[in-house]
Amino acid sequence: MLIALYGGVIFGWVEPELAWLEKAWLLALVVFVALSYVVGLLMYPVCLPWNKLFLVKGLNKQALEKAKQMRPEMELNISEREWLLLVSFLKDKNPDRAAEIERLNAFNLMLRSISFGLVLLAVVQTAYFIWISPVIWNLLFAAVFLGFSVVAGRQATRFARMYFGDTYLSILAMGLTIQDLVRPAGKTPIVSELTDIVSPDVTAEDHKKHPEDN
Repeated sequence: MLIALYGGVIFGWVEPELAWLEKAWLLALVVFVALSYVVGLLMYPVCLPWNKLFLVKGLNKQALEKAKQMRPEMELNISEREWLLLVSFLKDKNPDRAAEIERLNAFNLMLRSISFGLVLLAVVQTAYFIWISPVIWNLLFAAVFLGFSVVAGRQATRFARMYFGDTYLSILAMGLTIQDLVRPAGKTPIVSELTDIVSPDVTAEDHKKHPEDN
């Protein structure tokens, strides 16, 4: 809604009555929020093609396979298709931890919406540059909006990876015992291995450079 209002103002299609807004700002705010919610639901199918550009195929399955590789002796009797069942189980057994993990997914969804909103701003700004004001700054603003849109989309994928990884990590942690956490010197504690599930940026080369951490 904000983007539509912005486009209407810069193209001269909408002329806000500031005097009226000062008198009925609360009513205007309620109507605006309600309309924004409805428009957001209707725009969801339109957002999908853009959001798919940043989706990693099989991200959930990748996180599960990574968890199984980290602890092959701790069998996970689930598949990525049983994700909703796994989330429900975690909410029942550890609701506080489940709430923390759900925040990661909330960030993921929020950033996807922001990414699409920014690309719409880029389109509006480009149209304004072409038909109304061919000033280079307008085109520069469009490029900035597009750049931030890409950054937001990539960050959304990062939070999605953390969401899946943290969920499987939490399930694995439920099967830990004190013997898993405390080991004789020279052996890698299980916790340091599990953290690799949610640390995809740490590569095998990093481990080779720091053998004392292994």
